[in-house]
Amino acid sequence: MKLFGFKAMPIRASSTSTSKSLIKYFQIVFLVDVSQSMAVGGTVADIKKTKDSFGCTFACHQLGDDTLTKGRMRGIVFKMDYAKTAIANFLSQMQSISGSNASAFYSAAIYTFSDKLRTLIEPTSMLSDVTRAAAWLDVELLATAPYKSVIGHTNITAALSSLAQTLPKLGGDGSSSTSPQTILVLITDGAQDLIGSELWAGYSDGNWADSCAAFKAKNAIIYAINTYYYPYTDDGGYYNKFVSPFASQIQAAFPKCVSAPSNAILASDGPGITAAVNRLFQKITSSIRVSN
Repeated sequence: MKLFGFKAMPIRASSTSTSKSLIKYFQIVFLVDVSQSMAVGGTVADIKKTKDSFGCTFACHQLGDDTLTKGRMRGIVFKMDYAKTAIANFLSQMQSISGSNASAFYSAAIYTFSDKLRTLIEPTSMLSDVTRAAAWLDVELLATAPYKSVIGHTNITAALSSLAQTLPKLGGDGSSSTSPQTILVLITDGAQDLIGSELWAGYSDGNWADSCAAFKAKNAIIYAINTYYYPYTDDGGYYNKFVSPFASQIQAAFPKCVSAPSNAILASDGPGITAAVNRLFQKITSSIRVSN
């Protein structure tokens, strides 16, 4: 057969499809700080409104005084409110791409911590279930008595260590649903509040980043959102005593923990948390596209 004056030529048909070897599986694991510092107002205006309403800006929930509910009724938006809304939006967006993106499959989970690790929802491919679970995220209220037993309520080291030991399928290479690659998202202000002998927290530090090594050793990709302690000093001395002396140490822990320096994202206030989680979604999904 001739085509436009040319001699007959062989025509080879070819088609492309996504190779199964290119399909990757990921489990996105949120580890969220739900300690008292997440009950600080999300903006300077919210912090001031908390102070004007309740006479405090931090640790207003001790001994059963639930100012979270009262504050929300007065229109105060806390850091925790921004975090849980942002996580739910992240998961909703993940749902929207998981059905159409044939080159990657996702599962997700949410764990929380204050003094120790707690499970909100274990890894599941039912992203809608994880989205609904995110609505249950909230600050963990302190026990009512004895007072000293509630001191030491943020232990990031213990949470990371426990999760590294118990997280299902940690260490996967992304090659199958039984071996997903783990993406850990840590959301915290980075200040540990550890049990000590004195009233008001005992002692604080930012020495927790070494606990991230267990995840790196098992092929996990680590991101961290630093929800930042706003240096508001009209709080009865808490910031100056327990945060300010360790501020540089706390900030240094984030880039040390994550897989790459750009994976540590600073959120200077509540709207900053929203922006950080949105940025995180873009970073994760773009890196997955590139890897495939």
